[in-house]
Amino acid sequence: MKKLISDVGGIKTFVEIRKLDNPTNMRYVRVSTFFNGAKDPNEERTKFDMCLDNDEFELLKDFINEA
Repeated sequence: MKKLISDVGGIKTFVEIRKLDNPTNMRYVRVSTFFNGAKDPNEERTKFDMCLDNDEFELLKDFINEA
């Protein structure tokens, strides 16, 4: 699943979360951007990515919800 979370000043920021097939019980989380003023505005730039097991993913969700 990939979702637009911000569209400000020509920068679109997306969050992508997907379950991994191998190893199971893991999720991939990525924050990426597109910048309208870039040389190639269609180039997606990864700002953050990591793999988390289900417990770690729940900790991340809890932390975000507490902010």
